[in-house]
Amino acid sequence: MLGLVSLIGLVFPPAIGFGIGAIVVSIRERKRIATGVGGLRGGWLLWVALVAGVIGCLLSLVIPGFVVYVWIYAIFHGGAFPPGFEG
Repeated sequence: MLGLVSLIGLVFPPAIGFGIGAIVVSIRERKRIATGVGGLRGGWLLWVALVAGVIGCLLSLVIPGFVVYVWIYAIFHGGAFPPGFEG
């Protein structure tokens, strides 16, 4: 569930916490399944949660990264916007 919720990171960057939680829980439970005798299943579901958590974390960094890029560009170019942003 954490992996799926983290996918809203593109529109709500603080959801990166859900993505990190999904990654941590997936890795921990994957080790638990690997050391189990065989009674535990769902390894493929943990891989799905891990991938969704990583994608959610990356999506959470898109908008803040873009804003930082525009600010840095403006600082080094006298307050001008990057090319293509003149409206």
